[in-house]
Amino acid sequence: MRIGKLRLTAGRVAVVISMLALVFALAGGAVGKGKKKLKLKNGSVTTPKLANGAVTSAKLAKNEQSLGFVTHQSGQIPMPAATSTTVATLNLPAGFKYAVTAHASVGPVAATAELVNCSLKNGTTTISAAVANAATAAPVFQAEPVMAGITDGGTITLNCTPDQASGAKERVILATRVGTATTQ
Repeated sequence: MRIGKLRLTAGRVAVVISMLALVFALAGGAVGKGKKKLKLKNGSVTTPKLANGAVTSAKLAKNEQSLGFVTHQSGQIPMPAATSTTVATLNLPAGFKYAVTAHASVGPVAATAELVNCSLKNGTTTISAAVANAATAAPVFQAEPVMAGITDGGTITLNCTPDQASGAKERVILATRVGTATTQ
């Protein structure tokens, strides 16, 4: 083959093609390293767009993983009249947000009318409070004050103060670690 005054033979054509392929291969690698990362707009990936199993706890940041904690104490404990008694305690790792609920079955030790004031606390800070009317014709555990709130972890206690001598059983504190929490 003859192009102008340059005479190309099959061997020379092969060398030229090999050199061009080498240049493109090296340039392609350099271009590949300089590619920009894909940036997604907030809200552009929705639940229906995700494949089943695409997002697992292991792929989430620690503060975005949910994790549950519970204490359930079923035995009956006495609560002296007009005295705050800690009826349940749950220790939570600090530095995370938790949605916390608590309840206890409370009742008088005798057939009397009474109110039982209960509070859910993180240390000395009250998260939530409730009042149970434990007025019955017989000493039965029918009142169940229920409390809920948000906390940052630490020692969570359920404390109850009855008007008259009482008891508490089925005492529960349940906490779920959440990524974010808003109190409304």
